[in-house]
Amino acid sequence: MPVPPALTAMEEITAAMESKSQPETSGGFMVEGEIYHVAPYNQRPLLDFTSPPGKCSATLFSFLFYLAKWRFKVVQAANVMEVSPVHSQYYQMTIQQKQQLESQIKSGLASVTSAVSDFELLFHDLRKYKEHVDLFENIGKGKSEKNEALAKQSEQSLKAIFIDEVDVHTGEGIALKLIAPRWPTIIADFMEMDDGDRDPKSIAKKHNISEAEGVVLATKNKLYIEWKGIFRQTVLDRFNRLFAMSKARKNSIDEYKNMLKPYITRYKSITELGSSQWGRGFLRGGSWAAPSAQAVSVDRSIVWAFKAFHPPDIYKAGVETFRGEKVDARRLPFPPEFREKIGKNFNALKDEGLDKVEISINGIEPLDKYVIGLMPYIERHYNIKLTPVDVLAVRRDFFATCKEYGWFDPYFGVLDMTITRMTVRLQDGSELEDITISPFLPYVDTQNVMLLRMLELKAQEKAMEGYISEMIGELPEGTKVQDLLKNYSDLFEYKEEEKKEEKKKSDFMSKLGMEFSFFRKGRYEPHFEDNVNGPYFRELRDFAIAPAITWWKGTFEVPGFRRPGFVK
Repeated sequence: MPVPPALTAMEEITAAMESKSQPETSGGFMVEGEIYHVAPYNQRPLLDFTSPPGKCSATLFSFLFYLAKWRFKVVQAANVMEVSPVHSQYYQMTIQQKQQLESQIKSGLASVTSAVSDFELLFHDLRKYKEHVDLFENIGKGKSEKNEALAKQSEQSLKAIFIDEVDVHTGEGIALKLIAPRWPTIIADFMEMDDGDRDPKSIAKKHNISEAEGVVLATKNKLYIEWKGIFRQTVLDRFNRLFAMSKARKNSIDEYKNMLKPYITRYKSITELGSSQWGRGFLRGGSWAAPSAQAVSVDRSIVWAFKAFHPPDIYKAGVETFRGEKVDARRLPFPPEFREKIGKNFNALKDEGLDKVEISINGIEPLDKYVIGLMPYIERHYNIKLTPVDVLAVRRDFFATCKEYGWFDPYFGVLDMTITRMTVRLQDGSELEDITISPFLPYVDTQNVMLLRMLELKAQEKAMEGYISEMIGELPEGTKVQDLLKNYSDLFEYKEEEKKEEKKKSDFMSKLGMEFSFFRKGRYEPHFEDNVNGPYFRELRDFAIAPAITWWKGTFEVPGFRRPGFVK
């Protein structure tokens, strides 16, 4: 069945994979001992609070700040919003701000277009003068290196310019082209002359021609030598001026583009719910709020808060760590298809300092076949391609974060929170704010799943950079002319939504070459019911879910709850 629209690729992956997971999970998937992305059934709270304006938002920010104090890493994975025009004050602060940004972007793009047009004209002239400069340089080079063929070829090219663009304007009966019918070999003879040929009699004898023709050639050669000296200096002066002007115009183009990037980023960050299929469905579900007649604003965010954990167990040996040791990227036990890509892109990896990579900090490699098999979901969701450079850079940064926080265990507790805030202004002028955290999913994730989460954040960043590049007229990094030609027809082809969804379908199981129902002992805890379901879920409850619920209910003074001053 088709995957429902999702705000994040992780939601899409989870929805697609949970039906294949054995045993079946709701809100997750797993292969025993290989990959865990599971949220316990009995620890999925729904938090919903209503307050005067500001308190819900203040509590949310306070909670997110306090998560950082609990040694959680907090990131925002998605954000969308919608403001009813009836809510005029807030509407002006948001939607009209977006319209203002749109106007500024259009003005900036017009400046970029104008600058590019000026640059192209200058660069066209610069290329022509560069050809002339090269001719003079080749003449000098040929003489200094005694390369007569190079010097003669360049000299003849200059003479051709003289005949076509200078001598032709001297008038009828005088120009070489016009007197060629009288002396058919005169142009060829002129081409064979050197700077020392100035005496008419010597020229006539040298080329076995009449003295009258020799007089004409001597005169033309003197004019050519004089013109060549003047033209050389003119070409050099004009080339230098055009080069300076082209460089200045190129710098102004780059500056205009850099000035636009913050505006485009802010514009893109104000994402309206109605701009996506998922958002339109959400708005239909919230039609009871009557946004067309009621002053309503709503925003929805997905926040991930995570940290590594390891349940205390006196029967287990300590986690083995490898700190700082780096090896050739081609030597690590990555999936074969990824190792092949590493080999093909090794020079690019070398340029980024990723040819040598750190061994996994706990001895378990997170970049495995599951990451490579599920990564296409992320690429399709954001319409980008993650290169080996991107993947290894994310792996490096993930290890750096683990070291910074002192995380050396392969298991992570993740609070995957979908936060919906709604502000309503009633007809009597009063306002209220409602915040809902649902679903509030506490996941036990193995580090390969965490790497997928980090890859999604990288994909978001890359998609934003690609969007900015397209807006300001740059080719995205790595784009080839062949790709542009191949996709040229797509500019004029209408793609229906069903076709897009059909393109997203993939057979993940064939990629992995195995079935979820086939269990075997893997690198992580192999017995889910005994070793994960009990101790890991209890630990997740104690250090994450219970304190979070206590925080929220204590803040809103729910009887029996008090916001803790400190948490384990």
